[in-house]
Amino acid sequence: SKATVSVLYWKSFDMCVILLFALFAVASCDWIPPQYVVDLDTTTPEHRWDAICNDKRHIMRKLIDDIYAILMLQLDPKQVALYEAAMAESELWMKEPFKGEIKSISACTGLTFIEVATANFFYDISARGPDTFGCTGIIANDPSGTVMHGRNLDFGTGAILTPSLRNATINIDYMKGGKVFVKYTGFAGLVGAWTGQRNGLFTVEGNERTDGTFEENVRAISEGRLPPSMYLKKALFEAEDYNDLVKMLQNAEISASVYYILSGTTADEGTVITKNGSVAINTWTIPQAYKWYIVETNYDHWKQPPAKDDRRATAVAGMNAIGSPANLNTESLWKVMSTPRVLNDMTVFTVLMSATDPSVYQVKVRVHL
Repeated sequence: SKATVSVLYWKSFDMCVILLFALFAVASCDWIPPQYVVDLDTTTPEHRWDAICNDKRHIMRKLIDDIYAILMLQLDPKQVALYEAAMAESELWMKEPFKGEIKSISACTGLTFIEVATANFFYDISARGPDTFGCTGIIANDPSGTVMHGRNLDFGTGAILTPSLRNATINIDYMKGGKVFVKYTGFAGLVGAWTGQRNGLFTVEGNERTDGTFEENVRAISEGRLPPSMYLKKALFEAEDYNDLVKMLQNAEISASVYYILSGTTADEGTVITKNGSVAINTWTIPQAYKWYIVETNYDHWKQPPAKDDRRATAVAGMNAIGSPANLNTESLWKVMSTPRVLNDMTVFTVLMSATDPSVYQVKVRVHL
């Protein structure tokens, strides 16, 4: 059926502050990404991106161009040939609804199916050693007896891909039965999910885990395993509750390693699942972590992060300064997510979430010049 997609579009520059000093300027400008509404009852996968693509066509093309540029920097000619060979058959083995969504983005942007698909599998090529900077997720018990979830998504090189990701950041409310079914924050043109919420049930994010080899990840793609982001979106839509989500993500057969960080609706329902490809090698919960909260960046929690990127220590110090669930609120958690190092040059956006209180869901694209 033809898309029934309504658009609520706004940009806010209320966080923009410009400080001028003598001969130079320091600028900080955060904004709220545009909001879209997609009705799952009336919209087929081939039309879910229509309104977004009409608004963001040039931004989507720029993002995909930048992803290609990064790929060419990362891969040698033999690897490029191997990856192109795998992607050449992608339209045959791609699973729905992602296949239909990629087709619609291809038609709208004028890019080929393979070009759009390549951008959507970019994580699988980049999520391999050595360690790179990434994201921060914090889940903490709050005064109401439930949990609050803060996440920073960091990605790119700071100079090339990060600005394109910021410009492509969008919010989508997926509707079902006239109600918000899934809240999503992601990127125009990328059909998977790294951040989302099912009201009344759970919140979830995915963080990069650098493990495995290029050849292993490409082989997994060719075998039809979903990328971590696409499986996360599948689980976001299909899991029946928090416990079901934990099981789905533990058992997920995916094409690359990842950390899945998720929260439920009651105290202590915060979990980090460490995936080595399709194998869940560790499941870590709030009571096992820091008693009333849990922190995950991009390193196995049982190992010490490198000194050059110990965002974990900064986040833990911030949470310890809050002291207890009694002092946790959106302002105090936002402050931790905005602490230098946790907030860095590659931070694309910050999200606060609460499955029990949808009004907590707030997003800012982060820009610090």
